[in-house]
Amino acid sequence: MKFTKEPPYELGKLCCIVNATIETLNMNIPKLSQASIYELDRALVAIGYGYDSSMDLGTQWIQLVDMLERMDISSEKKEELLEIAADKYEHLDTKGELK
Repeated sequence: MKFTKEPPYELGKLCCIVNATIETLNMNIPKLSQASIYELDRALVAIGYGYDSSMDLGTQWIQLVDMLERMDISSEKKEELLEIAADKYEHLDTKGELK
């Protein structure tokens, strides 16, 4: 899964990346239950790492890219995270629900 600051930005993909981040890094934050810009914002605020609350998908996307860089996770862990996110996105695409 491509995850850079370049568009296009997609709500479903971003939600899957956030859920994969929470899961992979064992964060004590509830995963998203629906692809909602408001629920996404709450999760990103809970993750922290300098996130400024926003209801703009592009801004949320770009800030998460920056947050992952600030977390200083290994490239292997980041790759694992994106693989899990891709699996979650496939599930969302076929089943219509977040995993």
